[in-house]
Amino acid sequence: MKQLERDTTYKIEYSFLYFIVIQPILDLFAFLDWPISDIIRVMAILFGMIYLLFSQNKKIQQVSLLYHMILIVYFCIHLIVSYLIKDPFALTLEITHSIKTFFFMQLLFVYVTLIYSFSHKNNSWQNIILKNITISMMLIAVVMALAELTNTGKRSYGMLVKAGHTGWFFSGNELSAILAIGFGFTLLYFFRQKLLRVKIVLFGLLGVLCWSMMAIGTKVSFGGMLLFLVVGILIGCFDVFIKKRNAIHVWLPFILFIAALMWLPLSPIGQNLHITFGQSFPPSLDAEQQAMEQDVKGFDSMLSGRSDFLRQTIQQYQDAPLAQQLFGMGYGGNYQTEPKLIEMDLLDWLFGFGIIGFILLITPLFVLAIKLFKHIFLTKGFVWNRQIIIVGLIISIGFGAAMVAGHVLSSPAVSIYLAIAIGYLYSLTHPKVNKREEGGDVANESEYLSH
Repeated sequence: MKQLERDTTYKIEYSFLYFIVIQPILDLFAFLDWPISDIIRVMAILFGMIYLLFSQNKKIQQVSLLYHMILIVYFCIHLIVSYLIKDPFALTLEITHSIKTFFFMQLLFVYVTLIYSFSHKNNSWQNIILKNITISMMLIAVVMALAELTNTGKRSYGMLVKAGHTGWFFSGNELSAILAIGFGFTLLYFFRQKLLRVKIVLFGLLGVLCWSMMAIGTKVSFGGMLLFLVVGILIGCFDVFIKKRNAIHVWLPFILFIAALMWLPLSPIGQNLHITFGQSFPPSLDAEQQAMEQDVKGFDSMLSGRSDFLRQTIQQYQDAPLAQQLFGMGYGGNYQTEPKLIEMDLLDWLFGFGIIGFILLITPLFVLAIKLFKHIFLTKGFVWNRQIIIVGLIISIGFGAAMVAGHVLSSPAVSIYLAIAIGYLYSLTHPKVNKREEGGDVANESEYLSH
């Protein structure tokens, strides 16, 4: 019986690992307005519950069961409060938003538990995860390229003055965050490879991803790309000058960085940031007018119009009854005509789910953050560990995107990658995993960890 449970658990673990690969396909279904992606992701929640219930770690089993029960009870109260107070009240929107938020919390528990468990069974756990994410990024890059060649890409912005397209994917903000996170994983996979031909192939994929991230026209993907390339160059320099490795580690990221800067004035993101060849302002404007316009554009660009929605939502929250302040105003707040999120995820959590909901949602993240910092600082040589640096940057960019652009923590298409990144870093830095992998796959491929 126990052997059957172990075999079933192992199969579910592999299913969740390969679930990563089909994410772009699910997003294409969503773009076509087919309900398949929603059905599969709801099934993932159910399978995740089964996996956690049959986890060999009894502590994880008990904690996850208790947390899920509390969260489900909370969401029921939240929906009842919204139904009794909100007018208008859209039941489908409220339930959908709650399920999407629950998806991230569920997958966070699943991938932290799953990756830690899987790392004890397979020394190649890192390569398997990185390979699957890289395949997922390759599918996105292919779709973006085909959409560009056929001129069938969906515009990233409704405004004609803004350039960029999202290929055959629905949301520019979501795709931007996915590529920013996925680019980091692909770069890490590039550094971990030993074979030159594989590095060359990954270099080509990274090049296409760079183009895709600039073609979207959003700041998140472009900023994430630049950060990872700069960090990649620094890591490459360390490899070459300190570890005496092949210079390809620094030259290939450097070539991508220079190529990106050269194409920037011609790219959609360059147009949106007014980084173009020639004058950015009409010749009639004097220097003072130009400076004033730059200041206004800089402030608006930083918040992308979210400041108005933030002020409106704060006012709605202040005017809301105590029940809504505790259990949330629901999707889009107490709107009159149509719901509108602030698109700053943590603030949307606070106002949408109230003080109690926000505490429930943020607590697992806070606990994991403490554990991660503890693990990282107990890891010998963590300062020079390229894996910790890159995955830590992935998580930072993920939460940064959640705050400045939104559509991360309550978007299943994006939040799954962030959950994987957190689970990956948790296992990567866990003392038991580091000790067990001595002389194994990771020890052979990374000289940064001291066992």
